[in-house]
Order: sequence, then C-alpha cells, then structure tokens
Amino acid sequence: MPTADGNLTAAEVAQLYALIDTLTTIRRQLTQLAVSGALVPLRGFTGWYDNVEVDLAMLQVLRVVQPVQRRMAEVTDAYLARAMTTMTGRPHRPVGAVDITKLRRHLTPELAEVLDRPPVELVPDGDLPLDRVFRDPEPSTARRRDPDPDDDAPTVAGRTVNTGLVRPGDPLSPGQQLARSRTRAAPAPAATPTLRAVDPLAAYSRVAAQYRYRISEGDSEDVARRKALQRAQAMAQTDVALAQRAQEHEVLIQYDPREVIGWRRILRPELSKEGPCGLCIVAADRWYRIEELKPLHDNCKCAVLPILRGADPGLKLNADDLKRLYTAAAGGEGRSTAGRRLNRVRAMITEDGELGPILVNGPKNPRGKGRRGPRAAAAATRRPGYEPFTPDDLPNLEMGLEDMISRFQAGARHYGPLVEYRRNLIAKLRAEATAGR
Repeated sequence: MPTADGNLTAAEVAQLYALIDTLTTIRRQLTQLAVSGALVPLRGFTGWYDNVEVDLAMLQVLRVVQPVQRRMAEVTDAYLARAMTTMTGRPHRPVGAVDITKLRRHLTPELAEVLDRPPVELVPDGDLPLDRVFRDPEPSTARRRDPDPDDDAPTVAGRTVNTGLVRPGDPLSPGQQLARSRTRAAPAPAATPTLRAVDPLAAYSRVAAQYRYRISEGDSEDVARRKALQRAQAMAQTDVALAQRAQEHEVLIQYDPREVIGWRRILRPELSKEGPCGLCIVAADRWYRIEELKPLHDNCKCAVLPILRGADPGLKLNADDLKRLYTAAAGGEGRSTAGRRLNRVRAMITEDGELGPILVNGPKNPRGKGRRGPRAAAAATRRPGYEPFTPDDLPNLEMGLEDMISRFQAGARHYGPLVEYRRNLIAKLRAEATAGR
C-alpha cells in the first residue's frame, strides 16, 4: 500500500505543503471577493417583487461571482499540475478550467431516485491518530492489519480497498473500532446519472424568493433583507467551493489510473478558529477512488492531493496538522476540549439535490419518528418558477426579449445586460432544439 512519503524527499513534501498553503490563501481571497460581489448589488436593493429588477440585480452578482469561480478553477488546475510534477518528477500541464456555469444540478425525478439511496457512513482507514480525538470507552491495543493482496477484498488499480467491513478474527484499528461501535459500513452509492444543470441566474433569483418568503412569514423588511443577504453570501461561498471540487475531479480523472490510484482530503486546521470540524477529520482518514466527487459541507476548507501507487503524502500532512492542532489545543494536558466535543461525530455522505455529494453529521436516530425521507426532503425543495428552460419555452422567451429590447431602446439602458443574457439563452435553446431533431 502507499506510504506517507514513498520516494519523496523532505524537501518535496515541504514543497507540497507550500503549494497547499498557496492554494488555500488564494481561495480565501477569492471567496471574500465573491461574497463582496454578491452583497454589493443587494444591500440597497428594493425591487424584490419585480422579476425583471431581480434578474438585473442577480446578473450584477454573477458578473463578479462567475469570474471568481473561473479563477478558482484555474488556480486548482495549476495547483494539481504542480503537485503531480513534484510527486512524479515529470512535468504535468494544467488540463483547462471546467465550465463553471454547470455546477449546480436541476432536481429531476431521476435525481429524486438517487436521493432515495441511504447515506453512507465514512469508515476511517485507521491511518491517522484519531484515537487521540475519538476515544472508545475501552481502547484496543490491537495493531492494524495491512491489506493482503491475496485477500478477496475489492481492489482499484491493484490496491486493496478498505471498505470498513471487518471479517471474523481481524484485529481492529482505532478507526475500525470507532466505526464498528457506531454502525456497520454502508455500501458505496451507485453513480449519479447525468443531470441537467440549473441556470445560474435562476439559482441566484432564489435570494429574492427568500426575501419574499420571510415577509410572508411576518418578518420586518430589515430582517427579510438580512436573511436574503445571508443566502446570497452562502451561495457565493458554495459556488467557489463547487468550482474547486469540479476542477479537482476533472483533473484527477485524466491521470493514468495505473499511477494515480486515488486521492485524499487535506486538512487545513489553521483556516478555522477552532480547527477542522469532526466531519473533515474523519473524512481525511481514508482515501477515495478517482471517480468520487469530494463531498462538501458549509465552509469546508479542505484541499486534495493525489495518491500514487507508492506515495500518499497527504497522509503525512494530515497527521502533522492534527498533531500540531491538538497539542496546542490541549495546552499540554494531553487531550483538548475540541477532542471531547468531537468524540461522537458520525460523518456520512449523502446527496444534495442541487450540489451533489455533501458531508453531514450522522443522525442520532435515523429512523426516528417524524423524520422525512430523502425523497420527501428533496421534493420539498422544489421551487416552481425555477425549472430550467427548454426549447419548448422559446416562443415565450422570444416574446419577452422583444419587450426588453423595446424598453432598452426607449431609454431603459440598464436593461442591456438582461437583453444580452436572454439572447444568449435563446441561442443556446435553439441549438439544443436543432441537435434534438
């Protein structure tokens, strides 16, 4: 199995750490820029009930957020190319930025079927010293058994996969003890089908829907505006994370599977006031297949590093970060308050109807009374009026465009961006209609 250092020198490992530092610094700056761009057009906005005014305001938001997303994709692309160059000793070039306009998925009946799949609990591989953080009542002294190539366990590119399933007689690592004490490992979810993307303008128009909803619930205009701005901020932060994740996936799937056998989450404890959350810590103590998307959660700061057949440097970086974090937090007393707070964390992967795989806390009572199933929760998030446009909508869109052009020519010059957006949308739908014939 890959070792933490493999054939990498200490200088090369340090270079990888410096690359990750640079990536996360740039991401923090880009996220701040995206949030500012999302909030500025909305702070003095008053046309919450005028759909045209809402669209114009959200186009101003997207003018900032989308270039930031593209830049985040480009930076991630360059980071992974440099990392692979360092790890392999051979030059690797960036593969090109992903299309950042297609990162949010439209909730369809097909996707609702995917959301019916049960969450998958993350079972740590047992490589990181999680027993310092997640302690069982009676810790075991058993050593972890290295995978045997002759075992009948599943493999990826010749590498035995740790499924988390424990066979009779197997010694248990601290991570396996943790997993076994909570729940049996769930099977890996099937691949998500190809789905239609949500139009970014339609997605950000939900900020206005949030304002209108809060007013309908009796909130004051100030409270409703604050809630709407909070939603815009969260969406901008999430879109930067989506761009990074999509680019990571696009790069990883292009590597030779005989050389790159997986990837690992890299913790960034210094980016949060209290260090990484328990979800990230558990998720970082295992490696993932190349085809798996990185599950996200709110304000996640994790990066990724490829795992080569002979080297898993992310394992060393994570172990070093955890050691520094919990030594400092414990103040020399052996165990930190943060560790006590984390000792019952259950990290699970589930699907969000729009964002894809997400990392969540496992429910204490997943079958408890009154809990709604995934499909019911997904159906509850459907928002009439935000369905993606299809070629069938062309007549209405063309009629609306004529009205916008008339207003623009009559002096409403601020309609210019919306006219351009609508023209591009109509051209795209016409192309789809032609291709479908």
